[in-house]
Amino acid sequence: MTNRNKLALLITVISLFCFFPGIFWPMLTLNMGGSIQSNIANINIPILDKSSSILRTVADLWDQNIQLVSFLILLFSVIVPIIKAALLVHATVSPKLALANRSMAIVKSIGKWSMCDVFIVAIFLTHLSTGTAPSHSSHELSIMGFRLHVDVFITLKSQLEPGFYAFLGYCLLSLLALQIYHPRQS
Repeated sequence: MTNRNKLALLITVISLFCFFPGIFWPMLTLNMGGSIQSNIANINIPILDKSSSILRTVADLWDQNIQLVSFLILLFSVIVPIIKAALLVHATVSPKLALANRSMAIVKSIGKWSMCDVFIVAIFLTHLSTGTAPSHSSHELSIMGFRLHVDVFITLKSQLEPGFYAFLGYCLLSLLALQIYHPRQS
């Protein structure tokens, strides 16, 4: 085994240490709250407080009868990465050159369909697009001749969680391992 392939194997193993927390730990937390402020009362209403991991999202979508999306996330974010890692390890340690090269050919063909990077970008864009700026509107109400000034605030806050960074680490390390790996020659 060449030094490059030993390094690729090491990086693949390290990427798996990022992968499993990445699918089990929460990736993103969304908080939405509302408040109504007036000259007679202030009311704060929590609307949404949700934190979810990849596997929790898969289960939630399945429970909501959105099986296709649930399956696709499971396939491209869990099953394909495990298969790719197993095949790269096999290609690196296999004593048979033909099997090693076949494993890498499979890795390269399924790598084109891998959605890990797209999933990470989607999470990141969700985080960026929600921002933390509150939405505000003012209203004047008239109740039985009394004028009431009401301010309504809606805030939506997203926060990236450790699972996001672990999964991002997995994605980057697995891509690095594939770049370092050098096909064996006879």
